[in-house]
Amino acid sequence: MIPNVGIDDLTSRIYERRPQETDAPPSDTAPYVLFLGDGCSEAAGVPKLPQIAARAMQMFGLAKTATGSPHEELVGSFLDTITSMKKEQVARMMQMIFASIPVPSFYQQLAQLVRERFFPLIITTNYDTLLEQALDSVGFRAFDYRVTTFDGVTPISTSTGGGSELVHIVKLHGDLARQVIHFTPEAVDSALRSSRQFVKSELRGDLIMVGFSFGDEAINSWLSHSPSREVWWVAPKPPDNPQVVSSWAQEWHEISGTFGNPSIFFAQLSLRLLRLTQFRVRGQERSISQTPDDESFSAALPQAPAELGLADTLQGEIRRAQNVLYALEQSAPVGLRPSDVQAQIAYQKKQMSVLEEKMWSLEDVKPAVIEVVTEIRDDILKADLDQSNNFHIGDSLRKYLFEQVDTVSHEMTKEKPDRFLVSASLSATLALADRVTTDYGSSIIRPNNLRRLAEFAPLAAGRVIV
Repeated sequence: MIPNVGIDDLTSRIYERRPQETDAPPSDTAPYVLFLGDGCSEAAGVPKLPQIAARAMQMFGLAKTATGSPHEELVGSFLDTITSMKKEQVARMMQMIFASIPVPSFYQQLAQLVRERFFPLIITTNYDTLLEQALDSVGFRAFDYRVTTFDGVTPISTSTGGGSELVHIVKLHGDLARQVIHFTPEAVDSALRSSRQFVKSELRGDLIMVGFSFGDEAINSWLSHSPSREVWWVAPKPPDNPQVVSSWAQEWHEISGTFGNPSIFFAQLSLRLLRLTQFRVRGQERSISQTPDDESFSAALPQAPAELGLADTLQGEIRRAQNVLYALEQSAPVGLRPSDVQAQIAYQKKQMSVLEEKMWSLEDVKPAVIEVVTEIRDDILKADLDQSNNFHIGDSLRKYLFEQVDTVSHEMTKEKPDRFLVSASLSATLALADRVTTDYGSSIIRPNNLRRLAEFAPLAAGRVIV
């Protein structure tokens, strides 16, 4: 975990509000309402309206208009064009545009928090289905969550769980899955007008607003009707109009800068909350309310050794990414995978590559990487000298083993190791160790060394058994 007092404080408040098990006393404060703004879709790589308009106009065969027009003219042409289309046609077009957008890691981390019942109500201005896809990826079924959106007279809601859903998602700007998309503030206002009492009631609770902007005047106004709430503003930049935020809340807090980025915020929040949840299940929870005032929230968490903290965090993220990748790869054969699945697989591999590179760069990890490659080499050389087995290697393989150790050792002396060389050497050593283990069992290479190496080469580890 990366230290941050604001996220520590928010984590303790979220955790205390989490619905307890049936044998525990109920919390006297409702869970926070999570409000996801367009900053989340931007962080996820979702195209903005001018980009959508350009893609769509190209699909309509109006490429010149798409590439040569100012944003205002381009968007205007797009909106004029879709007015003559049925909403099913518009939805299919949008689904084609969105098909190649993978579910980002921070939505996957949020889905884990939803599964642990931290956020039973999520309000969003994003009409994409990335959150729902993330929920599906962590085991949610259709009746585990309810989605409500608006298209005129009454709210449109999926409700197959009989009121037992783990989370209710309210989508203010439409829902691509339900073929309801509102592209302009005027369209949003028109769709919400008849349901404004419902929306205002959903917005009444204490809010965590991630990536929110002030683009919807109606929402700004409705928020001001419950000024006794608590609000957390989470965004890379402080609010442009802090006085407006003050009008929404009796108490408000700000998490901005790097930690206000949705990808960083949810990563850090999930690490804290899930660690607390794990220790609570094991019966090792330390009450946050018992933490001295001068003690940070992090001190209430059971701590790993300092030198293992960040590496342990990265390995946890890698394991989660591995699980998602494995499920995706098992969903369909290579040649039969839909484009969205293939895009998600590529994204997961890229994330794992980034994470393993970060891990190799840790000063406390570098010696461990050298050590495990060296020990695997020594295991093989020792077995070659043992006359009691039938395992023997030639000079070429002996030279190859020393080359891998030399390459890794040399790169680990650098502040930033060459990711291609390190990845190639670790993958090659892991593949060789796996083959030896397959042919000779665990008598040659110690299983612990094989597992340790797999942790440092997660992409290659997916192709071996450890």
